Amino acid sequence: MDAAQIIMADAQAHGVNPETALRAVSGMIKRDHAILMQEGNSVLVVRVFNKDLGELHLFTLDAPLALVSALKVFYQHLQNSHLKAVYGKADQPQIIEFMKRIGFPIQPSNLHKYNWMARV
Repeated sequence: MDAAQIIMADAQAHGVNPETALRAVSGMIKRDHAILMQEGNSVLVVRVFNKDLGELHLFTLDAPLALVSALKVFYQHLQNSHLKAVYGKADQPQIIEFMKRIGFPIQPSNLHKYNWMARV
């Protein structure tokens, strides 16, 4: 599947209008406010703010083992980037646990908008 299909299917599965989700992601990328990574049937969108901080949005159709593999690749890319920290909202505790197991140093966020952060 391509990234657009994954984003739309994941959004629909979570009760979000798929076209709205895709437009939002596309708009951020077109304005150079975000980068998109795809591994298997998982897509990570990183919205960059304050030059060296990122907000993560994961869209996935992968089974748990494939998702863990994709998260490892995403984490390696983040470590090789200019970002110092990434932030997110813990709406799926299982994914946060996967991230912790592969080495994401998840901790409570220092920004009130987010539930967790990780220094990269």
